[in-house]
Amino acid sequence: MSEAGGRSIVDFMTDGSLAALCESASKLLGRRIELRDAQGRVVERAAGATPPWVVREDGEAQAAVATAKTVERRFPIRVGRRVVGALTLQEEQEGADGATRWRSDETGRFLELLARTVGEICERQAQLAGKVRELRALHALSGLLVKERSLESTLEAALALAVETLGADAGSVRVLDEEQRALQLRASVGLSDNYLHKAGALRADQSWAKVVEMQEAQAHTDLRTAAEALHPQAVAEEGLAGALSAPLRFRGRTIGLLRLYWRTPLEEGVSRAERALAQAIAEQMAAAVENARLLEAERRARQVDRQLRLAREVQSRMLPRRAPEARELDVAWRWEPSLELGGDFLDVFEAAEGVGLALGDVVGKGAPAALLAASVRATLRAHARDEAPLEEVVARTNQALCRDTRVEEFATLFFGMIDPASRRLAYCSAGHEPALVIRAPGHRPPCRADVDELRTGGMVLGVDPSQRYQQGEFSLQRGDALLVFSDGLTEALDFQGRTFGRGRALEAALALLTQEPQASAQRLADHLLWEMRRFVGLKRQSDDATILVVRVRDAAGDG
Repeated sequence: MSEAGGRSIVDFMTDGSLAALCESASKLLGRRIELRDAQGRVVERAAGATPPWVVREDGEAQAAVATAKTVERRFPIRVGRRVVGALTLQEEQEGADGATRWRSDETGRFLELLARTVGEICERQAQLAGKVRELRALHALSGLLVKERSLESTLEAALALAVETLGADAGSVRVLDEEQRALQLRASVGLSDNYLHKAGALRADQSWAKVVEMQEAQAHTDLRTAAEALHPQAVAEEGLAGALSAPLRFRGRTIGLLRLYWRTPLEEGVSRAERALAQAIAEQMAAAVENARLLEAERRARQVDRQLRLAREVQSRMLPRRAPEARELDVAWRWEPSLELGGDFLDVFEAAEGVGLALGDVVGKGAPAALLAASVRATLRAHARDEAPLEEVVARTNQALCRDTRVEEFATLFFGMIDPASRRLAYCSAGHEPALVIRAPGHRPPCRADVDELRTGGMVLGVDPSQRYQQGEFSLQRGDALLVFSDGLTEALDFQGRTFGRGRALEAALALLTQEPQASAQRLADHLLWEMRRFVGLKRQSDDATILVVRVRDAAGDG
């Protein structure tokens, strides 16, 4: 490979004028001046033919040469470092002693300058042809990249274009798999299945590190003797020799490798222009790889978003549809979803023993957590319908969770039952945030001394199937407020990394009840959520916040 657009002078000829010039010079000077191609064959004008010249074998040309004793002088035509042809002069020797003395040094000087001029013209033509070839290749490549097709088909087409444009015999494209620290084969042209099997991936070794650190295209004269051969045995069996490697670079980092192969050594090397073209093609390939990765990430994001929307809809349907018809109790709730789907669940239902209350939180995020929360909620309600003791309901739910879930899956739960007539609260807290009861002192605003925490219960659900749970009891009075919430409320973060906390939640509730002693359960739930939002500002939260509030009415039917 070289900067010459062709390997012989005939590759640069268009109208045969150079051959005609040699013919005219021969007549003018009285000596035979010939144009020879790179193989030494005579190129003569052929009027009326297409192309307007003919290449004759050496024997045919010699028949027309004068019989006098002559010596052939050659004036090579060079394009870059390649000799693409020559001008020859059949010169008679002078001197009886047999010594060669040219009759006309001026003729030789003229032919030397002519050969040099022709070479320069051909070189400019070759450079122009190279630029045109490069532009055509890049234009064709840009057309490939905008078409909707798979990454593999795009790389295959781009590789075939590179092989054809640069005159290679075969080629391959490998893309970096950062997780496996390997260059995986993604496209190939002109390589056997046996080679692809043996050289399919480049593992994490010293050669791999060299590839990742490669900054620009590099030529290899003969891979059979090169230390940098990636798979020397496979290369030898495939009959590969010369190679040109170009890193697929995107935004300053290497993400793959383009390699072109020749079955003969690159004795004349690879020109700067050809290396630049290979690098340009490799960088376009890199852009295609990154674009495909972005499209795949976008597709997965859309898929996850659809799953989250579906799971969010399922989760929202787990909220109670209406408050229980208990005139003695005012029940309300609020659910604040986060950007990430959480595992909060909430239930309020009427049972034979009174009004059932459940608020829990399954560990984890996303659709699995939401679906597990739905399962726990359904299991809890099913056992609660059996009119079993409250601690037994929680124990059965725990056993079901241990049986049907993985080791790392568990849930917290507050489960309570209120008898509206007696205002007796039976409850069990399984590893959940302790619920709060704010007693109504009546003659003064409530304070921290009027707050009780409901801690009786046991450990989280889903860890130990033999866990025994305890039931706690609390006697509610008129005007009391029961607050149950998930850790999404207390662990909400502001921009400084501070949590809202139980203390702020309690202070917010006390402040409202001081200003509005008769505040409804809904008003209290809304206020807690508002204060949390005001504290965190625009900081996005990663967990749902769920609040359940029960107020014991001052008199039956009063708000």
